[in-house]
Amino acid sequence: MRWLKNKQETNIPYHPEAIEKALESFPNARISISPTPIHRLLLLGRCISEYETTIIGMAASQRSDVQRERIHQLALLTANRLGVRFEAAKIVVDDRFIGPGYAIASEAGKQAAKMFAVMEGVLLDDVYTGKAAAGLVHYAMNNMFREDDNVLFVHTGGNSGLFY
Repeated sequence: MRWLKNKQETNIPYHPEAIEKALESFPNARISISPTPIHRLLLLGRCISEYETTIIGMAASQRSDVQRERIHQLALLTANRLGVRFEAAKIVVDDRFIGPGYAIASEAGKQAAKMFAVMEGVLLDDVYTGKAAAGLVHYAMNNMFREDDNVLFVHTGGNSGLFY
């Protein structure tokens, strides 16, 4: 286990071994996610474990160039503190599923959320996680994954929006 100090100088544990073990379950993985902080952390985990995979961030509100730069800056700060090398070239962001904009559901996000609920019993909000799911569905339906790819969809929450 390693320790990282946050801004309040509090020790935060993180477990490179756990990251590596989790990633071993997904050789040739293509990982689909939405929020920037989670994307950054998964990319850092990839760097720490030296695991080769593609992590695809589905932008929910910003153009891909803006999102990539934001992720790069955040990840670089953390990587420097951890003493690991971070490669900006590994940041993959797809902004084709933003729809009408920030905090506004897209038609594709609504359809993907409904598909996940009906077919898998998984509830997604149709704004953020729904947009990431729309990207995943698009990739799958357009054969953008290889046959030997293991695809992991990271559901980061957002369910509270379903009830309020």
